[in-house]
Amino acid sequence: MVADVHNRPQVSFANGKYDRDPVYGMEFSGTLDIDLQEFGEKLMGKRKGSIVAIEPNSGEILAFVSSPTFDPNDLIGDKRAEGFKKLLNDPDKPLFVRPIHAQYPPGSVFKVVSALTAQDMGEITGSTVLNCQGGYRYGRNGYGMYPCARTYKSVSIDPNLLQYLLRSHLFSNT
Repeated sequence: MVADVHNRPQVSFANGKYDRDPVYGMEFSGTLDIDLQEFGEKLMGKRKGSIVAIEPNSGEILAFVSSPTFDPNDLIGDKRAEGFKKLLNDPDKPLFVRPIHAQYPPGSVFKVVSALTAQDMGEITGSTVLNCQGGYRYGRNGYGMYPCARTYKSVSIDPNLLQYLLRSHLFSNT
């Protein structure tokens, strides 16, 4: 039976040759936090990018934001083909699901974690200056270079920030 968008039976296809009863899928339980999701969408505004918030203890996805977004109402009714074509040709690519498909370099959080680890091991102090040469070399003979920043300069680590983070719950032994 062929059904419309509201799942109302319309006609039988091929005189009922392929008709069958529906098969229900498995139960689904979502974990999105609507307030956090809306906050993430507000933060992104019209910018390109994504936000994913994960509960580290359970792995639950609390927010899954892809920006820019689009109005799904543009894909229904008589104008759906026109709306879909418009979205496909949009240079901001709102149909591109950035949290899943985009390739982002490691985020700045790794810089903080690495600096805290180095300080905790006694490898650096609050007065250590790090110099960025534009990236790090990789490959057997260092042929490739992965950029580390857009601006290349020395960076001083704020000792107060490092001490605060080291004492915070993020780096406690509990």
